[in-house]
Amino acid sequence: MSGFGRNLSARREALHLTQEDLAKRSGVTQQAISLIEAGKRSPTETTMDLLAEALGCGTSDLVDGGKKEKQLLTHKQAHLLKEASVLNDEGIDRLILLISSLKCDPKLTEKSENLAI
Repeated sequence: MSGFGRNLSARREALHLTQEDLAKRSGVTQQAISLIEAGKRSPTETTMDLLAEALGCGTSDLVDGGKKEKQLLTHKQAHLLKEASVLNDEGIDRLILLISSLKCDPKLTEKSENLAI
């Protein structure tokens, strides 16, 4: 397995996404994702960009494993991302507005235990 494929798999699994979920988010086929994760196929720059964007990270995070700085995400935050991945643009806009309104309530903005991804 290549470094990129290993990092891709680790990030996808940390977000509780299947290869099929990632395929739907990124527009890259599930078969291509499987081959990349197994190190049997090298992704193009465009494919790397699509996968990174779908996973909410930079391409460099997948290339070098995000060694520079790890992003922290709770299990519940990862679940929220997975659920939001099926929304269209209007649904995402509504979700952003809802989250923005919830952030104004201090009782709802306490930090919880984070999971490094």
